[in-house]
Amino acid sequence: MTKGTNGMRSHSEKADAKRARLLLKVLAGVVFVIIVAVAIVVGVLSLHEKSAVDKAVVDEKLGQMEKFIDEQKWTEAKSIGNELLDMNIAQGTKVSVYWEMGIIESYQKNFGTAIDYANKVLNISSADGHYLLGLIYTDMKKYDQAINEFTIVGQTSPMYKNTADSWIAELKKLSGSGK
Repeated sequence: MTKGTNGMRSHSEKADAKRARLLLKVLAGVVFVIIVAVAIVVGVLSLHEKSAVDKAVVDEKLGQMEKFIDEQKWTEAKSIGNELLDMNIAQGTKVSVYWEMGIIESYQKNFGTAIDYANKVLNISSADGHYLLGLIYTDMKKYDQAINEFTIVGQTSPMYKNTADSWIAELKKLSGSGK
């Protein structure tokens, strides 16, 4: 460093020192941005990888749950359902699990709990929730309430229209309220 006659650095040396500090700050900023970008990419890739693994696990558990339901092994089916609900699963999967849990409870005549599950379905998927409520009220022999639920389903969901109409016709026969 060259000092002038008064012991001070020259203007060009000061400017060079400022440029060097500025360059270091810019480089540090660039390095920081690169590190953050790498962390984001790694995080996204690990989430993608995790969701792919979770989907396979979820699908396997749903299959096991359905098998236990078919075998009328209610405790085992509910255990798997609760495991699934403890996982971070998609809303559509929650509908499936709540649906199956509601069916299990209805089969076991635990109608209050079955209705609770149906209401959870209802909060996610209106048509599915009303349809499940219709099934539960049918199991409870509350045919007028079941007809109301199936009527809502038929009016709001083309997917369920024909099935809902069939249920309504059958329930009217059972309740003696029409053909």
